[in-house]
Amino acid sequence: MLQNNAIRSWTELGPVAEIILCGDDAGVADAAQRFGTLHIGGVKCVDSGQPFLNDVVARTQQIASNDVIVYISADIVLFRDFAGALEATANYFPNEFVMIGARWDWASPVAIDFSGDWISWVIALAKKQGHKHSDYGMDYFAFRRGVFDSMLEYIVGWYAWDNALVLDIVERKIPLVNATHDVFAIHQNHPERIRDRGKVGTAWQRIWNLNLAGGLPKLREGGGGHIGRSNWKLADGKLSTRGSR
Repeated sequence: MLQNNAIRSWTELGPVAEIILCGDDAGVADAAQRFGTLHIGGVKCVDSGQPFLNDVVARTQQIASNDVIVYISADIVLFRDFAGALEATANYFPNEFVMIGARWDWASPVAIDFSGDWISWVIALAKKQGHKHSDYGMDYFAFRRGVFDSMLEYIVGWYAWDNALVLDIVERKIPLVNATHDVFAIHQNHPERIRDRGKVGTAWQRIWNLNLAGGLPKLREGGGGHIGRSNWKLADGKLSTRGSR
């Protein structure tokens, strides 16, 4: 249900949005057929089934029609404000950029009826039942093709990969745009056993990601890899610098 909600919302972003579902989990290929999207199977995974993010990005860039790529978790509901924010950002930065933003956690998601004024209904319900997530959790990265060509083998769904990517962009001095003001992205909360899988302290996948990121001391440099490290802000469709990060 959560994935159906998310993918269906992406189809409302307009014809320029080319949706590519990645992975061989049960139902992914069927969802691609049902929603009329592209599908990439055979993504490189660890033995426990989670994919390597660098392979997802590399494989996606091989078939994507657009120069701007978005990696997004398959439980995130988007609205047309995302398309507008990304268009404004991409037009402002003709070369490299990365756009990120905070999410709103919807505590008790239900199947969305995509008729009538469904957007206002979903936003109102999510606000009533949820709260804004901390700036340390990022569920979408929008970027110009090639920005992450040298990405390390982070395991999706486990601790630290998103924070490490932010620090990498900061170190490389690529424009990092905080689109939170203009983008209301909804994360649909999952059952506890799934949500906490990336936080188990002794799990080898967590340790793998931590080691690739340089360890906790590295992740915590300068306050850590979070949305507040952005040096650009998008507000009401306008980009402005935010000073030193």
